[in-house]
Amino acid sequence: MVLIFFLLFISLSSAFLVEPIAVIASDYSWVSIPLRSMKQKEKGLSGGEGFQMVMSIVYSPTNPEIVYIGTDTSAVWKSIDGGQNWHPQFNGFLAKGAVSLGVDPANHDIVYAAGIVGKKEKKSSNHQYEGRGIYLTKDGGQSWVQKKKTDFFKKSSKGNLFAFDSRSMGSNKTTVVYAGTDKDGLLRSHDTGETWSNIGLKGLEITDIKENPHHKGEFLIATQEGLYSLLNNQIYKKNTNLPATPSTISFCQNIPQTIYAALGKWGIYKSIDNGSTFSASHHGLPKKEFNDVCVSPVNCNIVYTRGHNASLGPFYSHNGGKKWNYPKDTDYGDLIENEGFWFSSPFAAHPVLEKEALHVSNGRAKILKTTDGGVNWSYSGSGYTGGRMIDIAFISNKSMIFSLTDHGLWLTEDAGATFKELKVNKRFGRKSSSAVSVSGNTIITSLGRWEKQAIQASFDRGETWKSFNKLTGAKCFIKFHPQQKETIYGGKYKSIDGGYSWTDLEYEVLGMFPLNGDILYAATAESNKFSIIMKSTDGGASWIQFGDKLPIPRKAINDLAIDPADPNRIYLATNKGLWFLDSKLKWNARNEKHGIEKDAFSKDFIVCVEVDPNNPDIVYLGKSSPGSGRSNGVFRSTDKGKTWINFNQNLSPGITVWTIEISPFNSSVFLGTSLGTFTLRRDNY
Repeated sequence: MVLIFFLLFISLSSAFLVEPIAVIASDYSWVSIPLRSMKQKEKGLSGGEGFQMVMSIVYSPTNPEIVYIGTDTSAVWKSIDGGQNWHPQFNGFLAKGAVSLGVDPANHDIVYAAGIVGKKEKKSSNHQYEGRGIYLTKDGGQSWVQKKKTDFFKKSSKGNLFAFDSRSMGSNKTTVVYAGTDKDGLLRSHDTGETWSNIGLKGLEITDIKENPHHKGEFLIATQEGLYSLLNNQIYKKNTNLPATPSTISFCQNIPQTIYAALGKWGIYKSIDNGSTFSASHHGLPKKEFNDVCVSPVNCNIVYTRGHNASLGPFYSHNGGKKWNYPKDTDYGDLIENEGFWFSSPFAAHPVLEKEALHVSNGRAKILKTTDGGVNWSYSGSGYTGGRMIDIAFISNKSMIFSLTDHGLWLTEDAGATFKELKVNKRFGRKSSSAVSVSGNTIITSLGRWEKQAIQASFDRGETWKSFNKLTGAKCFIKFHPQQKETIYGGKYKSIDGGYSWTDLEYEVLGMFPLNGDILYAATAESNKFSIIMKSTDGGASWIQFGDKLPIPRKAINDLAIDPADPNRIYLATNKGLWFLDSKLKWNARNEKHGIEKDAFSKDFIVCVEVDPNNPDIVYLGKSSPGSGRSNGVFRSTDKGKTWINFNQNLSPGITVWTIEISPFNSSVFLGTSLGTFTLRRDNY
């Protein structure tokens, strides 16, 4: 995978070629484009921005060169070189992410994952969340199978939700494994994860499970109601003197009866009598919320912890928690530029090397490594990508600005070989960008929270910014008029003075005909079940109904694309498939009958549609499956949307797509996903 990334960057310009028509689907593959910095390039690294929250890091006990991470929205990633380089492992994994992972102590190819779809239970009431549950791979992540549907949700703590009975390890035995769930209590499998049954604690949220290394078959379980112990098939509550319930726990491997517990705002506590009593062990820690604690399995004196909702890196102790210290350097080697510490993050202490461990910044989600017990941390995340690109401003065939959900604007001037983050002003406390357009030195973007954004303008190529209180929503259309450069459309607003002032339009613009920027398209609700496409030929001054009434509610229309040569042919991406308007101004539905297969949840939710600006015959669409899990990705038509084929290629069987953007300069295709950005490359060309 590293070689692929390296070859991509030294020949990326030649990969972005105008696409011949007479080719077959197998001629193409999707190639990752990490947001690599110039410093990373100079060091010979492929780069990897991460950007998706890492919920779990696990070494293989039998082969520490193999490490797995589980993320909140991009499933599972794997490293085969001790955490330096990563590649995704999502075939068959239908959940959006994995909140916890467990590697079989006797076989590094057998891995368990707690698949999540939603953030919190209270936000899941309107969804079935079919993709959540326990997943199992027996081939090192090459393929996954959902073994049980059960509730897991994103947590502030990053405890282990899988634990193994070491007495069951052996060549002729099946593994006994436990899983801690959100509602179904403690589950157990006697057959290496094939079947599961509840053995207690039903209704309790379990946050961590650990086997006592000094008493095989005894397990300590952290729950929302305190600590429990499992021994000889009996579960009993442990009465402790803890001032709060622990979110994570960690045993000392080489000192019996020693346990650490992270208690949130109460800090870190330590027990030396197997959890019967605890005492405070947080000298040197600030008054923050500490939800994660990890002890080196080789040396019990080396312990790590990290604050939640705190712009601080990981703390370490070299004397068993008596004194905590802050690192000398959290970017040793100067390869990160912005670690982005904020959310609580998991640790993985190396099973053999006492001073080596992995951690994550989880503000910018950069994977970090220490080789000196936490004194210094360095970048260790090449290949791990997750910047969710939602729009691209194409300046030239080499110069582009990527608009990212959560992470603002990123400029490349060498066709994607390297990127530089543009400094923008936060709006509403965030810098999620949903659209961007450029003309000369003027950049217009939409910035803020997902659900609430505002227009920002820069008139000096991103050096300074001016904010406007014109709200454009969570996803919007922003484009310069192609013939009148002082005219700009931004959602429901229009500027005729190059972005210095804005006026309201009657409708929110969804599309503009590239050969005549006065021709605009919008959508409005006709009723709860129907909508109408509106068209303007005078830059939004007046509007008329365009085409028949559409049997789709307005809120179900996600994207609109226009044939670059025919203003009367438009395409709509909707929650209920694809629709296009033919020459008779009649709506035509396109679905599985025409090659657009339903995803694993029987959904036809199409999030985006894009027409090749240099070849109107070629159309792409991307699918999502909100509230269920991972969808089935990309589809392509070469006959103006009449018929379609699955176009996931090497990303099969599919991923969740955010956007598809095509360069007007050379028809290069860019795919925005939760696994980062990809470009379409013709193989051996």
